[in-house]
Order: sequence, then C-alpha cells, then structure tokens
Amino acid sequence: MQDAILGDMANELSGKVDIQYVKTSVPADRDIFYQYGIRALPTLLLADASGKEIKRMSPGVKRIDDIRLLIQSIPQS
Repeated sequence: MQDAILGDMANELSGKVDIQYVKTSVPADRDIFYQYGIRALPTLLLADASGKEIKRMSPGVKRIDDIRLLIQSIPQS
C-alpha cells in the first residue's frame, strides 16, 4: 500500500527526494535496517546525502498528507 501511495506522488516528489526501497528479503539490505534501528514496516525515514537521519515517521502506512508534512520538514540549506 505504501508503495502505491509513493507512486501516486512520484511527480510531486521528483527533484525533492530520492526514494530508496529497503527490503527485508534482500540480504544486503539488512545492514540498513540495523544501521537505522528499523524494527517495523513500513517505515519512512528521511536521511541526508551522507546517510545521517533527519527525521522518521512512526511505522505504518502513511497518507499523502502525512508524507507531504514529512517532506516539508526537510531543513532548507
């Protein structure tokens, strides 16, 4: 469900964020789960280009309006 919501927002998110999908079924992705302490899915997390966490939302499927608020919280540089 979360993937479909993000897909619906593709044009809106283009140029603002890069979406990286991390899957539990991919062994190489498991390090990312450990790095960020992700324990529940889906989890939406904002990280800067260096990988430093900026903000995360509580686990669970998020609505478009919630994702918009998350994107608006990105610090302007």
